[in-house]
Amino acid sequence: MDLAGLSVVHVKRSQSGVGHHEPETPGNDAQYETFARSNHGISDEQDLVTTAFSYIDELDGDVLVGYNGIDFDMDFLAKRCAHFDLAPSPPALQTSGQHINLFTDRKAACGAGEMWPALEDCLDSYGYPVPKTT
Repeated sequence: MDLAGLSVVHVKRSQSGVGHHEPETPGNDAQYETFARSNHGISDEQDLVTTAFSYIDELDGDVLVGYNGIDFDMDFLAKRCAHFDLAPSPPALQTSGQHINLFTDRKAACGAGEMWPALEDCLDSYGYPVPKTT
C-alpha cells in the first residue's frame, strides 16, 4: 500500500503507544506517545481510553496503521468500552475505514491455514520469561 503524501498515525504495541509522522518521512521517524495510568494524570481505564482516542483524533492523520490493530487492539478497546458508564467514541480514522491492518497482508503471505506460534512459544524461543496469563 502506498502511503506517500499521507500523514500517518501508528498504533504500535512494540512502542507501547501511538505514533505520528508527517508525509514523505519514514515511519521510523515517528514520535510515540505512551498512554498508561501512570502518566497524563489518568486515574482510571475509562479516562485512559478516552485520552488515547482523543489524542489519535487530534493528530488529524490521513490514515491509521496498525499490526492486527483492527482485529485485536481496537476490538479489545471496544470490548473494554462496553464496561464504561459513558463510552468514548472510537477514533475517526477507525470509523471512517481509514485503518490499515498490516497483519492481514503478513498473514496472507505466510500461507492460509498454517498455525502461527503462540506468544508463549515466541517468548520462550527468544529466552524471555513466559508470564502466567489469566
